[in-house]
Amino acid sequence: MQKQLFLFLCVLTGFPLYAQEAAPTLKELLEQALNKSHKTEIADRNIELAGLDMQKLREAYLPVAEVSGQYGFMAQNGSIKTDATTLYLPDGAHQLPALDNGFTGTANLARAGLDIHSLVYSGGKVPAMKKALNEKISAQKVMVEKDRQQITEDVLKAYDQLALLDQVKVLLDDSQKRLDVHKKTAGKALEYGLITRYEYQKLEVAQGRLNHQRVSYEGQRDLLIRQLAMYTGIAPERLALLQSSLIAIPASGTGLTPANRPELLALDHVIQARQHQVAAAQSWWKPKVMASASAGYLNLFDARLKGKTELPYNLGYNTLTTQSFQLAPDIRVGIGFRWDIFDGFKGKRDVQKARLEVRIAELEREEAREMLDLNLSKAQIDLNTANGEIQSRKIQLSVAEQALAQATKEFKTGLIRSSDLIDAENDFLAASLDYQQALFNQRRMAFALLKATGSLQPENIQ
Repeated sequence: MQKQLFLFLCVLTGFPLYAQEAAPTLKELLEQALNKSHKTEIADRNIELAGLDMQKLREAYLPVAEVSGQYGFMAQNGSIKTDATTLYLPDGAHQLPALDNGFTGTANLARAGLDIHSLVYSGGKVPAMKKALNEKISAQKVMVEKDRQQITEDVLKAYDQLALLDQVKVLLDDSQKRLDVHKKTAGKALEYGLITRYEYQKLEVAQGRLNHQRVSYEGQRDLLIRQLAMYTGIAPERLALLQSSLIAIPASGTGLTPANRPELLALDHVIQARQHQVAAAQSWWKPKVMASASAGYLNLFDARLKGKTELPYNLGYNTLTTQSFQLAPDIRVGIGFRWDIFDGFKGKRDVQKARLEVRIAELEREEAREMLDLNLSKAQIDLNTANGEIQSRKIQLSVAEQALAQATKEFKTGLIRSSDLIDAENDFLAASLDYQQALFNQRRMAFALLKATGSLQPENIQ
């Protein structure tokens, strides 16, 4: 009943029923950044382009049909020579004299046809090229993971920088509270003549320095929020709600290997692809078989052939005319092959080139493995150094905190001057910042170690 009454009052007064939008989690930041990335989208489109090439290879055996048509007007000049023993009049009794005559001819030609041809056997080249292209696509997919890990690293760095600034804000607020207390104490001491105006003004100088640090903090935080908004597409208003702290990441630096690095996995696929290219190049000498079929229509109409010189005996001119000469349907079906017995060593050179490319890819992988092994060793050393730095900075912070507490007591009793208190405050603030920076650096080294092993995925980040 009370719940229904509350809902009724909310509707009546227009009070919003939804809670304030929460700050995004680190998981959401990483997911949004990976989904928004232009770099990974471009890589995905390139994979789609390679997929179209694969589809074209799969369709290489499909028949290709072409419809063609043609109309033309023909005009020719020619000549004819005969001897007297070859030409007779229609009665067969009178022989015509020898001819040395030219003629002109005209005709109209119309043709239409349907041609179909299909690859039957490629000599093994198409299957080998399909395997090579499939390995290329696999290499492209693996390299997308490299881009994703780089995006993850960039977002983590910006997120940790924001957390570092949040810790700076906490330190500045605590320092401001202590400074306010010190100023009250110094004000009373100034009234009683226990300190000079110069000593009191040193606290004012410290206040000015603190204000400058606060302005610098606000500017850097605004810039980081804009950077995260660019990475993730999340509204800056939501990102401004982020409040986080820096915690050292427990990471082991032993028993690790770079075998899962995208670069190595991609090069493995590249080697396989180039080996299949060798097989494709070696098929140059094998015969290729094609099947073909066609249906056509041919019509030679209004054809006229006329001699240029009049025949003797008033026989007029040699003239031949036809209204139409047709071939329909003109059907042809067949199968043929082409066998390159000798191609001028072109096929041999293609095989040599393909084998050299395989060797180049193998050498590139060996070099990449050596560099990645060295990078992994560096990441392990850097992580151990960062862990040691945290312990050192933690001890320094403890000493500075104790010194500040002691200086505060002695300032209240007038045993030290305000400048000594400010020095202790500055030492504590610097030690605190150094400790937070050490945490920040340790997280960088821990993530670098994950990246060095190819394991920098959101699910592996605590």
